[in-house]
Amino acid sequence: MGYFKYTGQWRNGIKEGRGRLEFGDGGFYEGEFSQGEIIGRGVQRWPDGSTYEGDFHMGERHGHGTWTQPPAAADSSREASTTYTGQWKTNKREGFGELRWADGVYRGQFKAHRFDGLGALHLLNSGLQFAAAFSRGVKSGLGVCEHVSHHWRYEGQFEDDRQGPVGLLRDHKTGIHYLGVWDGGEAKRVAAKMHLEVPKVEEPAEPLDPKAKAKAKEVKKGDKAAGKQCSLRECVGCIRTLHECVQLQQVIRSPQR
Repeated sequence: MGYFKYTGQWRNGIKEGRGRLEFGDGGFYEGEFSQGEIIGRGVQRWPDGSTYEGDFHMGERHGHGTWTQPPAAADSSREASTTYTGQWKTNKREGFGELRWADGVYRGQFKAHRFDGLGALHLLNSGLQFAAAFSRGVKSGLGVCEHVSHHWRYEGQFEDDRQGPVGLLRDHKTGIHYLGVWDGGEAKRVAAKMHLEVPKVEEPAEPLDPKAKAKAKEVKKGDKAAGKQCSLRECVGCIRTLHECVQLQQVIRSPQR
């Protein structure tokens, strides 16, 4: 057989409608044609067993579709196939989609085949789960990392796929919360806030005389008005605007210890 063999519909000597195009390497395309070109919905199969079913434009994966690669196509040690379902642009993953492979799942935005934009990543072998901003395939910007079985959670910034420069680590097992600056994925400076959760013990309330009660109200009102330092609870609530936190900015600007 030559380079290709076409079987299907024609119009004025040009491939038009539905047909099957078989290539010399053993692969084939079956689907819609327009003005002699692969345009529309169809299925393509490669010699290694990889398949794509979805939209095509001028012979390229373009639009929405599902691409599946069998285990042996890239790595014979893999036990599961790799599957992507989502948007494509000129043969590359572009837009929103879901990528599944042997030990992970990513659901979010892509650009030029790589994670780029907001997305959720779950690594099955390590148990790590991420919900973060990605850039060129790595975590970069604000996000969350959680390890459910190890009972800890990180919330804050990521840079070059690592925690930092500012973030909050909550260890649910020990009850320790660390809020501060990170370098290379590790805490490197004194925390802006440390907190240890302890069981709350309810004590019997003691009656207050009118004067003491009035004084307590004044102290509480003064603390609220001062507002010099935010509490850990407030920092957790405003994690999306960590860069605006005055307390954390002071830690960032402080000299390296």
